[in-house]
Amino acid sequence: MDMEGWGYVVAPARVFKNRREKILYMCLLEEAAFAPFGSLKTGEALINVTELARDASIDVKKVRYSLKKLEEAGFIKTRRLKQNRGLIVTILNYEKLQNTKNYGKKKAPAPEESGELTEHQGKGEDMQEQGKFKNIPEYAEHLKKQSVSDEDTLKDALEAAELKNMNLSSEKEIDKFADMIIKMGALPEGVKKGILVKYLDCIRLTRSHCKISAKLLANHLEKMSKYSVDQLHYAMWTHAEHYDDKREKYTLGILRNTDDHKARQGLMKLMNRGGKRNDEQFSTYPKAVGKIQSGSSQEVERLEALAREKGLSGKIRDTHCDF
Repeated sequence: MDMEGWGYVVAPARVFKNRREKILYMCLLEEAAFAPFGSLKTGEALINVTELARDASIDVKKVRYSLKKLEEAGFIKTRRLKQNRGLIVTILNYEKLQNTKNYGKKKAPAPEESGELTEHQGKGEDMQEQGKFKNIPEYAEHLKKQSVSDEDTLKDALEAAELKNMNLSSEKEIDKFADMIIKMGALPEGVKKGILVKYLDCIRLTRSHCKISAKLLANHLEKMSKYSVDQLHYAMWTHAEHYDDKREKYTLGILRNTDDHKARQGLMKLMNRGGKRNDEQFSTYPKAVGKIQSGSSQEVERLEALAREKGLSGKIRDTHCDF
């Protein structure tokens, strides 16, 4: 086979978190300009993220996420062109990487020059490279100090931090997990942490061993995220207040059968009745709705008792669930 004129690219052995990042890096390395070409400088590649995702058969959100992590790890640098004309990706230290004289029995270059990692750095300062997070609370504390991209998802973050198989076994861990949910924007903005913690802990306690997988909750929250804040508050509060023996699918049944108007009405009734969850998480609702105790519940109880005496009460059908 005649390979004259084919050219070549030097692909150094580098440490990547997963194969997706390795594949993307190798694609970028191959497409980078070996010498200045047009508007591109040495080591630069012009890409369209959507096309790259399609050609590599990878979800576009995961491609963006991996590019961000490669940049944070010091492998690449990105610059978005105006008018949506693409993304310029620079392979850091490209010329050194392509110079074969730099390989062999030589003293390893400084980490800031090569992008390689020292023993003290472990696998880098980025959360996906470190593998230092032993549990959800530890990672949640780390996230508080970090900026989070809109493209980051809760499931991606758990996978990157190697916590997707971690079980939550206490209300304290649920509380920290709720911090993650809010920080990552896994649910619509405005969801109150207090009711979220009570709800998730209620779901945890439906398991016989009182432990629940973080990955399972992340998948469940993704299904819930398409509903409004009022719908979520009503469904979570109702579930935790009245159906704490049922699992998370029951909440989806409530959501499917509750529109915004019905959710707001339901929240008013729950708060006026002074339910167990009537505390600071709903302090932003009108005082007349959230704090005044209603006497209507006593009247309802009286009428229900009277109906029972007359033999008029029957089995009440549960209208919240449709499965």
